[in-house]
Amino acid sequence: MKNNLIIFCLIFLFISCDSNQRNNYHLTEKIPVTDDYFDTEVVDNYRWLEDDMSQETGNWVAKQNETTFDYLNEIPFREQLKNRLTDLWDYEKISSPFRGRQLYLFL
Repeated sequence: MKNNLIIFCLIFLFISCDSNQRNNYHLTEKIPVTDDYFDTEVVDNYRWLEDDMSQETGNWVAKQNETTFDYLNEIPFREQLKNRLTDLWDYEKISSPFRGRQLYLFL
């Protein structure tokens, strides 16, 4: 198992360091907001992203997801990795015991 993890990490490293990789990141807009904390000015250029219900933040997240999934979809062994992880994580799970009337039960 340890050898498989090392091989996976090395493959991931080689893929992520590909010099021919496209870097098509979109620029994130900077909207400076300045706060004064005890006579120290602190500029927050990305405060607009804190409003997770705004249309602007939604558009930004959509662009980030598009860039991310474009890259992830190019990984040739992604489906095999997904299947293997599903096999490993798909086992019978039992809840903590809880009292139901006179008996202790598990789900």
